[in-house]
Amino acid sequence: MRKEIVALILLLIMVGGAIWNCSHINNMSVELTFMLKKANTYEDVEAVINKWVQEERYTHMALRHSEVDTITSDLYTALEFLDNKEEFDAAKNRVIWRLERIQAMEQIRWGTVF
Repeated sequence: MRKEIVALILLLIMVGGAIWNCSHINNMSVELTFMLKKANTYEDVEAVINKWVQEERYTHMALRHSEVDTITSDLYTALEFLDNKEEFDAAKNRVIWRLERIQAMEQIRWGTVF
């Protein structure tokens, strides 16, 4: 009986961690998306980059490295094209799309559990 209780406790810890991870990734993505949609100046984009870099330690553990690297690259591309409105908007939209994609990938669904 003791083994079953320990197994149940471990299962609950793992489910709790998965729920927390999804919530954290979702909140981070929503915040970054909101910041990006408002961004029009160098300081605004730099604030988004700084927030992303602050989360980098966690994102490298929880997300695919290719996604993290691509978002980082796209953020710096947006900063580079700040003077060209069309290119700047395109780079911002790429980052927003990738953040929304991360949210979708991290959702808990029956297909991701089984």
